[in-house]
Amino acid sequence: MSSVFSTKRIKVTANGYTYTQWKVEGRLNGSRIRKFFPTKEEAEGYRQRKEVEAINCSQELRPSVTHLTAEQLRQAEAAFKRLGDRSILAAVEWYLDTYRDTLTKLSVTEAYPQFIDDRKPHVRQSTVDDYTSSLKAFGVFTKDRALPAISGEDIQSFLKSRNLKGKSWNNTRADISAFFTWCEKPPRKWIANNPAEEVQPVKLARGLPEVISTKLARELMAFLETYTGTGKQPKPAGFLVPYFSLALFAGIRPAINGGELVRIGQLKDNTRIIDLETGVIRITPEIAKTKDVRQITLQPNLKSWLRAYPLEKYPILPPNAFDEVTAVRQKFALGHDVLRHTFISMHVGQFRSMSDTALQAGNSESMIKKHYLNLVAPDEAKAFWEIYPAGVDGAPKAARRAKSKEQSRLTPATAP
Repeated sequence: MSSVFSTKRIKVTANGYTYTQWKVEGRLNGSRIRKFFPTKEEAEGYRQRKEVEAINCSQELRPSVTHLTAEQLRQAEAAFKRLGDRSILAAVEWYLDTYRDTLTKLSVTEAYPQFIDDRKPHVRQSTVDDYTSSLKAFGVFTKDRALPAISGEDIQSFLKSRNLKGKSWNNTRADISAFFTWCEKPPRKWIANNPAEEVQPVKLARGLPEVISTKLARELMAFLETYTGTGKQPKPAGFLVPYFSLALFAGIRPAINGGELVRIGQLKDNTRIIDLETGVIRITPEIAKTKDVRQITLQPNLKSWLRAYPLEKYPILPPNAFDEVTAVRQKFALGHDVLRHTFISMHVGQFRSMSDTALQAGNSESMIKKHYLNLVAPDEAKAFWEIYPAGVDGAPKAARRAKSKEQSRLTPATAP
Protein backbone atom coordinates (compact mmCIF):
# COMPACT_ATOMS: atom_id res chain seq x y z
CA MET A 1 0.00 0.00 0.00
CA SER A 2 1.44 3.35 -0.99
CA SER A 3 1.86 6.07 1.61
CA VAL A 4 3.06 9.66 1.79
CA PHE A 5 4.70 11.10 4.89
CA SER A 6 4.99 14.81 5.52
CA THR A 7 7.24 16.95 7.68
CA LYS A 8 5.78 20.05 9.32
CA ARG A 9 7.18 22.71 11.62
CA ILE A 10 4.98 23.39 14.71
CA LYS A 11 4.98 25.51 17.86
CA VAL A 12 4.64 23.67 21.18
CA THR A 13 3.82 25.39 24.51
CA ALA A 14 4.57 23.63 27.77
CA ASN A 15 5.18 24.87 31.33
CA GLY A 16 4.98 28.46 30.17
CA TYR A 17 7.54 28.01 27.42
CA THR A 18 6.99 28.00 23.64
CA TYR A 19 9.46 26.17 21.41
CA THR A 20 9.71 24.71 17.88
CA GLN A 21 9.34 21.04 17.00
CA TRP A 22 9.11 19.09 13.75
CA LYS A 23 6.24 16.71 13.22
CA VAL A 24 6.35 13.74 10.83
CA GLU A 25 2.96 12.36 9.96
CA GLY A 26 1.63 9.74 7.55
CA ARG A 27 0.00 6.32 7.18
CA LEU A 28 1.59 2.90 6.89
CA ASN A 29 -0.44 -0.27 6.27
CA GLY A 30 -3.62 1.47 7.36
CA SER A 31 -2.16 2.83 10.60
CA ARG A 32 -1.61 6.47 11.34
CA ILE A 33 1.92 7.38 12.37
CA ARG A 34 2.87 10.65 14.01
CA LYS A 35 6.19 11.50 15.65
CA PHE A 36 7.90 14.69 16.89
CA PHE A 37 11.57 15.69 16.58
CA PRO A 38 13.58 18.64 17.97
CA THR A 39 15.41 19.25 14.65
CA LYS A 40 14.45 19.25 10.99
CA GLU A 41 17.33 16.91 10.09
CA GLU A 42 16.09 14.19 12.44
CA ALA A 43 12.55 14.61 11.18
CA GLU A 44 13.61 14.34 7.51
CA GLY A 45 15.69 11.24 8.21
CA TYR A 46 12.75 9.53 9.89
CA ARG A 47 10.37 10.57 7.10
CA GLN A 48 12.64 9.11 4.41
CA ARG A 49 13.00 5.81 6.28
CA LYS A 50 9.25 5.51 6.59
CA GLU A 51 8.76 6.32 2.92
CA VAL A 52 11.15 3.48 1.96
CA GLU A 53 9.43 1.13 4.39
CA ALA A 54 6.05 2.01 2.93
CA ILE A 55 7.30 1.39 -0.63
CA ASN A 56 8.81 -1.96 0.35
CA CYS A 57 5.62 -3.02 2.03
CA SER A 58 3.67 -2.19 -1.12
CA GLN A 59 5.82 -4.43 -3.38
CA GLU A 60 4.71 -7.89 -4.34
CA LEU A 61 7.06 -10.24 -2.46
CA ARG A 62 7.36 -13.95 -3.06
CA PRO A 63 9.26 -16.47 -0.99
CA SER A 64 11.78 -18.40 -3.15
CA VAL A 65 14.49 -20.99 -2.57
CA THR A 66 17.66 -19.79 -4.34
CA HIS A 67 21.40 -20.31 -4.40
CA LEU A 68 21.91 -16.52 -4.66
CA THR A 69 23.25 -14.57 -1.74
CA ALA A 70 21.43 -11.54 -0.42
CA GLU A 71 23.88 -9.27 -2.30
CA GLN A 72 23.40 -11.19 -5.55
CA LEU A 73 19.63 -10.91 -5.17
CA ARG A 74 19.89 -7.18 -4.70
CA GLN A 75 22.06 -6.88 -7.84
CA ALA A 76 19.60 -9.03 -9.82
CA GLU A 77 16.66 -6.87 -8.76
CA ALA A 78 18.60 -3.74 -9.67
CA ALA A 79 19.48 -5.20 -13.09
CA PHE A 80 15.83 -6.02 -13.83
CA LYS A 81 14.82 -2.48 -12.96
CA ARG A 82 17.50 -1.07 -15.31
CA LEU A 83 16.53 -3.36 -18.19
CA GLY A 84 12.79 -2.77 -18.00
CA ASP A 85 11.04 -5.07 -20.48
CA ARG A 86 14.26 -6.29 -22.07
CA SER A 87 15.65 -9.77 -21.45
CA ILE A 88 18.32 -10.04 -18.80
CA LEU A 89 19.69 -13.18 -20.49
CA ALA A 90 20.11 -11.32 -23.80
CA ALA A 91 21.92 -8.56 -21.95
CA VAL A 92 24.26 -11.07 -20.31
CA GLU A 93 25.03 -12.75 -23.67
CA TRP A 94 25.87 -9.41 -25.28
CA TYR A 95 28.08 -8.50 -22.35
CA LEU A 96 30.01 -11.77 -22.53
CA ASP A 97 30.52 -11.39 -26.29
CA THR A 98 31.75 -7.80 -26.26
CA TYR A 99 33.35 -7.09 -22.89
CA ARG A 100 37.05 -7.54 -22.33
CA ASP A 101 38.16 -7.59 -18.74
CA THR A 102 39.70 -4.10 -18.50
CA LEU A 103 40.97 -4.96 -22.00
CA THR A 104 44.55 -3.96 -21.25
CA LYS A 105 46.54 -1.68 -19.03
CA LEU A 106 49.27 -1.24 -21.64
CA SER A 107 50.10 2.29 -22.74
CA VAL A 108 51.06 3.32 -26.27
CA THR A 109 54.73 3.47 -25.28
CA GLU A 110 54.56 -0.08 -23.89
CA ALA A 111 52.57 -1.55 -26.80
CA TYR A 112 53.93 0.03 -29.98
CA PRO A 113 57.33 -1.83 -29.97
CA GLN A 114 55.36 -5.10 -30.25
CA PHE A 115 53.47 -3.62 -33.21
CA ILE A 116 56.73 -2.60 -34.88
CA ASP A 117 58.26 -6.07 -34.40
CA ASP A 118 55.13 -7.69 -35.84
CA ARG A 119 55.02 -5.45 -38.92
CA LYS A 120 58.74 -5.40 -39.78
CA PRO A 121 58.67 -8.57 -41.93
CA HIS A 122 55.73 -7.24 -43.96
CA VAL A 123 56.55 -3.58 -44.68
CA ARG A 124 59.52 -1.59 -45.92
CA GLN A 125 62.03 0.02 -43.61
CA SER A 126 60.80 3.50 -44.54
CA THR A 127 57.30 2.51 -43.35
CA VAL A 128 58.76 1.08 -40.13
CA ASP A 129 60.59 4.38 -39.58
CA ASP A 130 57.35 6.34 -40.12
CA TYR A 131 55.46 4.11 -37.67
CA THR A 132 58.20 4.46 -35.07
CA SER A 133 58.40 8.25 -35.38
CA SER A 134 54.63 8.78 -35.16
CA LEU A 135 53.95 6.30 -32.34
CA LYS A 136 56.92 7.34 -30.23
CA ALA A 137 55.66 10.93 -30.23
CA PHE A 138 52.07 9.80 -29.62
CA GLY A 139 53.25 7.70 -26.66
CA VAL A 140 54.91 10.74 -25.10
CA PHE A 141 51.70 12.72 -25.63
CA THR A 142 49.39 10.12 -24.01
CA LYS A 143 51.88 9.30 -21.23
CA ASP A 144 50.88 6.20 -19.21
CA ARG A 145 47.21 6.14 -20.20
CA ALA A 146 45.90 2.65 -21.02
CA LEU A 147 45.01 1.99 -24.66
CA PRO A 148 41.23 1.58 -24.05
CA ALA A 149 41.14 5.02 -22.40
CA ILE A 150 42.45 6.81 -25.50
CA SER A 151 39.77 8.49 -27.59
CA GLY A 152 39.47 10.06 -31.00
CA GLU A 153 39.64 13.47 -29.32
CA ASP A 154 43.04 12.54 -27.87
CA ILE A 155 44.34 11.65 -31.33
CA GLN A 156 42.97 14.87 -32.80
CA SER A 157 44.55 16.91 -29.99
CA PHE A 158 47.88 15.20 -30.65
CA LEU A 159 47.77 15.97 -34.37
CA LYS A 160 46.90 19.60 -33.66
CA SER A 161 49.65 19.89 -31.05
CA ARG A 162 52.21 19.00 -33.72
CA ASN A 163 50.74 21.61 -36.08
CA LEU A 164 50.25 18.96 -38.78
CA LYS A 165 48.39 19.88 -41.92
CA GLY A 166 47.34 18.29 -45.18
CA LYS A 167 49.27 15.19 -46.15
CA SER A 168 51.33 15.18 -42.94
CA TRP A 169 48.10 15.09 -40.90
CA ASN A 170 46.78 12.20 -43.00
CA ASN A 171 50.02 10.22 -42.88
CA THR A 172 50.42 10.50 -39.10
CA ARG A 173 46.74 9.68 -38.57
CA ALA A 174 47.19 6.61 -40.80
CA ASP A 175 50.19 5.45 -38.74
CA ILE A 176 48.19 5.71 -35.51
CA SER A 177 45.16 4.04 -37.10
CA ALA A 178 47.28 1.10 -38.30
CA PHE A 179 48.56 0.65 -34.75
CA PHE A 180 45.09 0.67 -33.18
CA THR A 181 43.72 -1.68 -35.85
CA TRP A 182 46.49 -4.10 -34.91
CA CYS A 183 45.62 -3.70 -31.21
CA GLU A 184 41.97 -4.46 -31.96
CA LYS A 185 42.57 -7.72 -33.81
CA PRO A 186 42.93 -11.18 -32.23
CA PRO A 187 44.77 -12.59 -30.46
CA ARG A 188 45.31 -9.24 -28.70
CA LYS A 189 41.85 -7.64 -28.56
CA TRP A 190 43.32 -4.91 -26.39
CA ILE A 191 40.68 -2.40 -27.48
CA ALA A 192 37.04 -2.72 -28.56
CA ASN A 193 37.17 -0.06 -31.30
CA ASN A 194 39.76 1.89 -33.23
CA PRO A 195 39.58 5.49 -31.91
CA ALA A 196 41.41 6.83 -34.97
CA GLU A 197 38.28 6.16 -37.04
CA GLU A 198 36.68 9.11 -35.24
CA VAL A 199 39.33 11.44 -36.72
CA GLN A 200 38.57 12.52 -40.26
CA PRO A 201 41.43 12.71 -42.79
CA VAL A 202 42.02 16.01 -44.53
CA LYS A 203 40.65 16.25 -48.05
CA LEU A 204 43.56 17.32 -50.21
CA ALA A 205 43.02 19.54 -53.21
CA ARG A 206 45.21 18.17 -55.97
CA GLY A 207 46.19 20.59 -58.69
CA LEU A 208 48.08 20.01 -61.92
CA PRO A 209 51.28 17.97 -61.54
CA GLU A 210 54.54 19.89 -61.70
CA VAL A 211 56.58 19.02 -64.80
CA ILE A 212 59.72 20.42 -66.35
CA SER A 213 60.03 21.55 -69.95
CA THR A 214 61.94 19.66 -72.60
CA LYS A 215 64.43 22.55 -72.67
CA LEU A 216 65.13 22.19 -68.92
CA ALA A 217 65.30 18.40 -69.19
CA ARG A 218 67.92 18.74 -71.96
CA GLU A 219 69.91 21.23 -69.88
CA LEU A 220 69.74 18.92 -66.86
CA MET A 221 71.07 15.89 -68.73
CA ALA A 222 73.80 17.92 -70.45
CA PHE A 223 74.91 19.24 -67.05
CA LEU A 224 74.96 15.73 -65.58
CA GLU A 225 77.29 14.48 -68.31
CA THR A 226 80.02 16.84 -67.08
CA TYR A 227 79.11 17.01 -63.39
CA THR A 228 81.79 15.60 -61.07
CA GLY A 229 80.16 16.14 -57.68
CA THR A 230 80.43 18.50 -54.74
CA GLY A 231 83.37 16.93 -52.91
CA LYS A 232 87.04 17.88 -53.04
CA GLN A 233 87.77 14.60 -54.81
CA PRO A 234 86.00 14.73 -58.21
CA LYS A 235 83.90 11.78 -59.24
CA PRO A 236 83.71 10.46 -62.81
CA ALA A 237 81.80 12.85 -65.04
CA GLY A 238 78.29 11.51 -65.57
CA PHE A 239 78.24 9.53 -62.31
CA LEU A 240 74.63 10.66 -61.64
CA VAL A 241 73.34 10.07 -65.17
CA PRO A 242 71.81 6.60 -64.46
CA TYR A 243 69.88 7.85 -61.43
CA PHE A 244 68.41 10.90 -63.16
CA SER A 245 67.85 9.24 -66.55
CA LEU A 246 65.87 6.37 -64.97
CA ALA A 247 63.78 8.87 -62.98
CA LEU A 248 63.20 11.15 -65.96
CA PHE A 249 62.83 8.72 -68.88
CA ALA A 250 61.33 5.71 -67.00
CA GLY A 251 59.33 7.43 -64.27
CA ILE A 252 60.73 5.22 -61.50
CA ARG A 253 59.88 6.73 -58.11
CA PRO A 254 63.05 8.63 -57.18
CA ALA A 255 62.78 9.23 -53.40
CA ILE A 256 66.34 8.99 -52.12
CA ASN A 257 65.17 7.76 -48.69
CA GLY A 258 63.73 4.42 -49.79
CA GLY A 259 62.11 5.03 -53.19
CA GLU A 260 61.97 2.51 -56.02
CA LEU A 261 65.22 3.72 -57.59
CA VAL A 262 67.05 3.32 -54.31
CA ARG A 263 65.77 -0.24 -53.89
CA ILE A 264 66.93 -1.11 -57.41
CA GLY A 265 70.30 0.47 -56.69
CA GLN A 266 70.70 -1.61 -53.55
CA LEU A 267 70.39 -4.90 -55.46
CA LYS A 268 73.62 -6.81 -56.01
CA ASP A 269 72.54 -7.64 -59.55
CA ASN A 270 70.03 -5.27 -61.14
CA THR A 271 70.40 -6.63 -64.67
CA ARG A 272 67.28 -8.77 -64.23
CA ILE A 273 65.41 -5.55 -63.34
CA ILE A 274 66.89 -3.28 -66.02
CA ASP A 275 67.15 -5.54 -69.07
CA LEU A 276 68.71 -3.74 -72.03
CA GLU A 277 68.53 -6.84 -74.20
CA THR A 278 64.74 -7.20 -74.02
CA GLY A 279 64.22 -3.47 -73.64
CA VAL A 280 62.18 -3.54 -70.41
CA ILE A 281 62.48 -2.56 -66.77
CA ARG A 282 60.72 -5.03 -64.47
CA ILE A 283 59.44 -3.45 -61.25
CA THR A 284 58.82 -6.34 -58.85
CA PRO A 285 56.56 -6.26 -55.75
CA GLU A 286 59.65 -5.96 -53.52
CA ILE A 287 60.59 -2.75 -55.33
CA ALA A 288 57.22 -1.20 -56.21
CA LYS A 289 55.61 1.27 -53.86
CA THR A 290 52.24 -0.34 -54.56
CA LYS A 291 53.71 -3.88 -54.32
CA ASP A 292 52.37 -4.62 -57.81
CA VAL A 293 54.36 -5.95 -60.75
CA ARG A 294 54.77 -3.56 -63.65
CA GLN A 295 56.98 -3.27 -66.74
CA ILE A 296 58.41 -0.11 -68.25
CA THR A 297 59.49 -0.02 -71.88
CA LEU A 298 63.02 1.27 -72.36
CA GLN A 299 62.67 4.02 -74.94
CA PRO A 300 65.56 4.37 -77.46
CA ASN A 301 66.96 7.49 -75.81
CA LEU A 302 67.03 5.86 -72.36
CA LYS A 303 68.81 2.82 -73.83
CA SER A 304 71.41 5.20 -75.21
CA TRP A 305 71.92 6.86 -71.83
CA LEU A 306 72.35 3.51 -70.05
CA ARG A 307 74.76 2.22 -72.71
CA ALA A 308 76.81 5.42 -72.57
CA TYR A 309 76.87 5.22 -68.79
CA PRO A 310 76.66 1.48 -68.00
CA LEU A 311 75.50 0.54 -64.51
CA GLU A 312 78.57 -1.66 -64.01
CA LYS A 313 80.70 1.48 -64.07
CA TYR A 314 78.16 4.12 -63.05
CA PRO A 315 76.00 2.63 -60.26
CA ILE A 316 72.55 4.03 -59.59
CA LEU A 317 73.62 4.85 -56.02
CA PRO A 318 77.13 6.31 -56.10
CA PRO A 319 78.95 7.21 -52.87
CA ASN A 320 77.31 10.04 -50.95
CA ALA A 321 74.28 9.71 -53.25
CA PHE A 322 71.86 11.63 -51.00
CA ASP A 323 73.95 14.79 -50.85
CA GLU A 324 74.90 14.66 -54.53
CA VAL A 325 71.32 14.14 -55.75
CA THR A 326 70.10 16.89 -53.42
CA ALA A 327 72.68 19.32 -54.77
CA VAL A 328 71.52 18.76 -58.36
CA ARG A 329 67.86 19.02 -57.37
CA GLN A 330 68.53 22.34 -55.68
CA LYS A 331 70.53 23.69 -58.63
CA PHE A 332 67.65 22.97 -61.04
CA ALA A 333 64.84 23.61 -58.49
CA LEU A 334 63.45 20.09 -58.94
CA GLY A 335 60.56 19.11 -56.70
CA HIS A 336 60.17 15.70 -55.08
CA ASP A 337 58.32 13.87 -57.88
CA VAL A 338 58.73 16.33 -60.74
CA LEU A 339 60.84 13.93 -62.84
CA ARG A 340 58.27 11.17 -62.54
CA HIS A 341 55.44 13.58 -63.34
CA THR A 342 57.39 14.73 -66.38
CA PHE A 343 57.82 11.13 -67.60
CA ILE A 344 54.10 10.42 -67.32
CA SER A 345 53.10 13.66 -69.05
CA MET A 346 55.61 13.21 -71.87
CA HIS A 347 54.73 9.53 -72.31
CA VAL A 348 51.00 10.09 -72.75
CA GLY A 349 51.75 13.21 -74.81
CA GLN A 350 53.92 11.27 -77.27
CA PHE A 351 52.27 7.83 -77.41
CA ARG A 352 48.66 8.94 -76.76
CA SER A 353 47.73 5.80 -74.81
CA MET A 354 46.41 6.42 -71.33
CA SER A 355 46.15 2.70 -70.56
CA ASP A 356 49.77 1.98 -71.56
CA THR A 357 51.05 5.00 -69.65
CA ALA A 358 49.05 3.93 -66.59
CA LEU A 359 50.50 0.40 -66.72
CA GLN A 360 54.07 1.64 -67.03
CA ALA A 361 53.71 4.32 -64.36
CA GLY A 362 51.82 2.14 -61.88
CA ASN A 363 48.86 4.51 -61.79
CA SER A 364 45.21 4.13 -62.71
CA GLU A 365 43.98 5.12 -66.15
CA SER A 366 41.52 7.55 -64.55
CA MET A 367 44.41 9.26 -62.74
CA ILE A 368 46.32 9.65 -66.01
CA LYS A 369 43.27 11.10 -67.75
CA LYS A 370 42.46 13.48 -64.92
CA HIS A 371 45.92 14.87 -64.22
CA TYR A 372 48.32 14.18 -67.12
CA LEU A 373 46.45 14.05 -70.42
CA ASN A 374 47.27 17.05 -72.66
CA LEU A 375 49.52 18.54 -70.00
CA VAL A 376 52.24 18.98 -72.67
CA ALA A 377 51.96 19.57 -76.40
CA PRO A 378 52.75 16.69 -78.80
CA ASP A 379 55.73 18.58 -80.28
CA GLU A 380 57.14 19.13 -76.78
CA ALA A 381 56.73 15.44 -75.96
CA LYS A 382 58.35 14.37 -79.24
CA ALA A 383 61.38 16.56 -78.56
CA PHE A 384 61.62 15.17 -75.00
CA TRP A 385 62.12 11.61 -76.25
CA GLU A 386 64.88 12.86 -78.56
CA ILE A 387 67.15 13.89 -75.68
CA TYR A 388 70.29 11.74 -76.18
CA PRO A 389 73.80 11.68 -74.69
CA ALA A 390 76.54 13.71 -76.30
CA GLY A 391 78.05 11.94 -79.31
CA VAL A 392 74.77 10.39 -80.38
CA ASP A 393 73.05 11.74 -83.50
CA GLY A 394 70.73 14.56 -82.55
CA ALA A 395 72.54 15.31 -79.26
CA PRO A 396 73.25 18.98 -78.42
CA LYS A 397 76.62 20.19 -79.75
CA ALA A 398 77.62 21.69 -76.38
CA ALA A 399 77.11 18.33 -74.69
CA ARG A 400 79.16 16.56 -77.39
CA ARG A 401 82.05 18.99 -76.89
CA ALA A 402 81.91 18.57 -73.09
CA LYS A 403 81.84 14.80 -73.46
CA SER A 404 84.83 14.84 -75.80
CA LYS A 405 86.80 17.05 -73.42
CA GLU A 406 86.05 14.72 -70.49
CA GLN A 407 87.12 11.63 -72.47
CA SER A 408 90.39 13.36 -73.41
CA ARG A 409 91.06 14.11 -69.73
CA LEU A 410 90.53 10.49 -68.73
CA THR A 411 92.52 8.93 -71.64
CA PRO A 412 96.15 8.21 -70.64
CA ALA A 413 98.76 9.92 -72.79
CA THR A 414 100.61 7.64 -75.25
CA ALA A 415 104.39 7.53 -74.86
CA PRO A 416 106.33 8.81 -77.93
